[in-house]
Amino acid sequence: MKKIPSINYGMYTYEADSAIMAVMPDVYSGKLSVDDALKKAQDQLNNQIGK
Repeated sequence: MKKIPSINYGMYTYEADSAIMAVMPDVYSGKLSVDDALKKAQDQLNNQIGK
């Protein structure tokens, strides 16, 4: 285990996870395509981090 390097997920990991998890129910139910869901998640993430 000591030989495995640590991973830096970045400073917005939790915001990105939240944005993805928010759109997953709509993908699973067929309300959104994967591409549309990714766009929606990206927009949400940008709003959360002020971009």
